[in-house]
Amino acid sequence: MNIHEDEIWFSFSRSGGPGGQNVNKVSSKVTLHWDSQKSLALSDLQKSILLRAPVLRSFMDEDGVISFSSQISRSQVANRKIAIERLYQLVTQALIPMKKRKKTRTPKGQIEKRLKQKKLRGQRLKGRKISAED
Repeated sequence: MNIHEDEIWFSFSRSGGPGGQNVNKVSSKVTLHWDSQKSLALSDLQKSILLRAPVLRSFMDEDGVISFSSQISRSQVANRKIAIERLYQLVTQALIPMKKRKKTRTPKGQIEKRLKQKKLRGQRLKGRKISAED
């Protein structure tokens, strides 16, 4: 998968956190936007997988545009690189097929053991009732 740079657009804003006067003057916070449904890097099957991926649920809107911000670094250029790397990580993670759950049954011995314990507890409680009435 190779996302073309033309498909990604950025918006910039002032970042919070440490940085002194730099925080008040420089827009170092980077917000990355990528329209996964209009991308030429993905097949139609991959696009439909991305729409349903739980990994991307909090980053994607109903149109399939993935957006998130990066403000780790004090540098706008570094934050851009971090955001692009994160996009690649999220998309590759979302495209990994999930393993299907293999249905299992409770072993017969476990069921019998549980029922035996319930029966013993019931007898113990029943024994207390009889002795209390005497």
